[in-house]
Amino acid sequence: MDKKVKVQVLMSTYNGEKYVKSQIESILSQSNIEADILIRDDGSTDGTISIIENLKEIYPQRITYYTGNNLGYKRSFLELLKKAEIDKYEFFAFSDQDDYWLSSKLKIAVNKIKNNSNKYKLYASTVFITDENLKVLYKKDISDFKKGFASTLTRVRLAGCTMVFNKNLVKVMTNFEFKNMVDNVVPTHDGLIMLVNAAINGYTYIDQDAYIYHRRLKSSVTSGGNGIRKRILHEKDIMFGHTGNIGYVSNLLINTIPQLMTKQSKKFSYMIINYKKNYIQTIKLAMNPNIDCGIWVANIESRLRILLRLW
Repeated sequence: MDKKVKVQVLMSTYNGEKYVKSQIESILSQSNIEADILIRDDGSTDGTISIIENLKEIYPQRITYYTGNNLGYKRSFLELLKKAEIDKYEFFAFSDQDDYWLSSKLKIAVNKIKNNSNKYKLYASTVFITDENLKVLYKKDISDFKKGFASTLTRVRLAGCTMVFNKNLVKVMTNFEFKNMVDNVVPTHDGLIMLVNAAINGYTYIDQDAYIYHRRLKSSVTSGGNGIRKRILHEKDIMFGHTGNIGYVSNLLINTIPQLMTKQSKKFSYMIINYKKNYIQTIKLAMNPNIDCGIWVANIESRLRILLRLW
C-alpha cells in the first residue's frame, strides 16, 4: 500500500461559529490523504475559538491553532503561509471556514500535480456555489479561464479555497513581507500565489470539476452569487477603489524575487512600473494582447484603468 501524502491545510477563521465545525470535519475526513489543519483565528468575538478547542481535544495531533489580532483575511492567510511546516508536509492547501469539502478533494488535487517534474506546482478548480444549507445553486463556469502572468494581473478568477500547492512554492512565498502594506493594495493570498507561480514558470493545473461546496452568505467577503447590486459595487470598487494596486504588486515581485522571475514576467512587470512615464507607454500597455483573463468585461476594465493610470 502506498504511503499517504501529507497535506497541511491553512485556514483563517473569523466569527465562523456557525459552519466551522462541519468544515473542519470535512477536511479531517479526506480519503487517502493525511490531512492536518493549521488555523489562525483573526480576532473572533463569537464561539469560534471554543469550537476549535473542542475539536482539538478530539483530534490533538491533527489540529494546530493560534490566535491573533484582526488583520483581515488577506494578511491572515499570508501570515499562515509563513507558519506552514514545510519540513513536515509535502503539499499545502487554503481553506475557508464555511465551505464543505467532498472527501476526494485533496486526493484528486494532489494526484493532478504530484508527478509533474516542475519544481513549483499549483492546483486550482471550480466550485459548487451553494446556499447556506449546502443546496447547490450552480457550478461556477471557468471553461474560459486563461493561464498566465498577465491574465492573473487582469483578474483573479480562481478561489483560494480550491488551491493545493507544493512546499517549494511555499518557500518562495515566505520571501514576502506583508505587515506594512497599505490596506487597499495588499494582494489577496490566492491572487499572489497564482501570480508568483506564473512569474517563476511554475506548473498550474486547472480542474474544470468541483469538489467543494462553497457557501454564499450575505456576510461573504467576495461578491459572486450575492446579487446584482453587490456585483456592481464590487466592479466599481475594482475599477476605482484600488488605485495603483497592480503597479504595487509588480514592484513587489521585482523587489522580492527578481532572480526567480522569467524574462517575460519581468518585462511585463517593468511595463507596468513604467507605463505612467508617457502616454505612448500607457497606450502600449493598454493595447497589450496578454491582458486577457477570459472575461471581456474584466479585460475592458483593466484597459480603462490603464488609460486612466489607475493600475
